Amino acid sequence: MMFSRSNALLFGVLLLVTGCVSATDINIKSVPAGATVYLRNPANGRTTKLGRTPTVYRSRSSTAPQSLVFELDGYVPREVLVATPYSAQANIAVTLSAYSTPWFQTLLRTDMSKEVDSILSQLYDLPIELEQKSDSEAERMIKTLRENFDNLALFHSIVGQYYYKKKDAKKAKIHFSRVLKIKPDDVEATNMLKLIESL
Repeated sequence: MMFSRSNALLFGVLLLVTGCVSATDINIKSVPAGATVYLRNPANGRTTKLGRTPTVYRSRSSTAPQSLVFELDGYVPREVLVATPYSAQANIAVTLSAYSTPWFQTLLRTDMSKEVDSILSQLYDLPIELEQKSDSEAERMIKTLRENFDNLALFHSIVGQYYYKKKDAKKAKIHFSRVLKIKPDDVEATNMLKLIESL
């Protein structure tokens, strides 16, 4: 099973924010149940089948993000990016969207692959790039990218995570709040805002 970088964003990529390094059992569920779940390394595209939902994944500390890809016949595939270090996030639950005939016909008439590849090439490496830059360089980079990606929930999730790691709760809150304006049902952004409020 090969899940291309183009499909990752096209079918909805979410950033799952975490914070502890010990191994953790993560309960994985989907609505509807029975979706096949794959563990995917975004850096090299390698996938490992974990099973069908509901299932349990024993996460381990890692230096690279991993993705959980959910696939079910008749539903749009969904990918959840699990950032490192892993935390005691005990549950991952996703709601899959059924294909609608008009939506699918529109998709077939649209060649978005170049645009999606361009977006992914900028956003997949963004967490690492921000970490490697000075604070002022990172701020300039975020400002520049925001001009193009302000309406993209993934961008704000990544930037929110960056500020959270920098212990800048105010800016992290701004970006996670923006995620919820774009995507009101985003569980990860909701959880991060609750975590920030509890600090």
